[in-house]
Amino acid sequence: MLSSILDRGYDLSEVVASRVFNSSEEASAAIHLLSKAAVQLGKPTAVQQLGMASALGRSEVDPLDSVPEVVPVLVPVRALVIRLYM
Repeated sequence: MLSSILDRGYDLSEVVASRVFNSSEEASAAIHLLSKAAVQLGKPTAVQQLGMASALGRSEVDPLDSVPEVVPVLVPVRALVIRLYM
């Protein structure tokens, strides 16, 4: 299976991040099996991609947690009309 994924040029991190898996445990098990196959096939790039996917899957920190909420700026209509005619 891994050979056919790599032959078709699919990014392994996208494959394991798809919504096919019902839980993170299933995804982790698939990553583990694919990693073992990648080692046996001698595909170091695939092992690296799967390692990064595994690390991302295990991170419990929300990457958007430090991004401030976007607050729309409300400009009164009168101010917009004044700017148009200046």
